[in-house]
Amino acid sequence: MKSASDPEGRLQLTASKRLTRYRFGHKTADFLICPACGTYVATHMESPRGAIGVINVVGLNIAELKNLPATLTLLEGETTEERLQRRMSRWTPMTLTEAAS
Repeated sequence: MKSASDPEGRLQLTASKRLTRYRFGHKTADFLICPACGTYVATHMESPRGAIGVINVVGLNIAELKNLPATLTLLEGETTEERLQRRMSRWTPMTLTEAAS
C-alpha cells in the first residue's frame, strides 16, 4: 500500500456511493473502501483540527503521485496517543462527501 499525505495540502474526496468503512485494532480511523470494486481508497479520521486523511496513490492510479519517493512507516509498538499525534502532524486536511445511500 502506498498512501500520500501533505499537512499543508487539501484533500477533497467525493464518492457517488457511500463508502464502506473498516477500523483496525486501535479503532482510531476509518479505512474507506469502494463498495463496488473493493479498492482501498483512503483513510479518514476526525482530529482536533478537523477531518484529516491519506489517499491511496496506487489503488486510485493517480499518475502525478505514483512516482513520489516512499517513506516506510513502522507502526508496531506505537501507542494510540503516538499514532494520533503522528497522524495530526502528517496527514492532510480532508473533506469527505458521499451519497446518502
